[in-house]
Amino acid sequence: MIDIAKKAALLAGDITLSILKNTIQYKNKGTSDNITTKADNISETVILETLKSKFSKHNYLPEETVMENNNPDYCWFIYPIDRTGN
Repeated sequence: MIDIAKKAALLAGDITLSILKNTIQYKNKGTSDNITTKADNISETVILETLKSKFSKHNYLPEETVMENNNPDYCWFIYPIDRTGN
């Protein structure tokens, strides 16, 4: 399990770093102090896809998308680091 989590984190980290080398693109999520970035959304998708490829029946609680409640025994909290402070 830890190997897949590490793989997901490294893939997302590479994507985040490559996106953040350029201009950071912010988007409000309802209020001016609640923002997200392109890097955050893409890296979250990569993390979810990587984890789900091996653990399709686990629960997932991502920062940007809707929680998936499939199995009460395992829950992954997905919070990509994109340098926003909210």
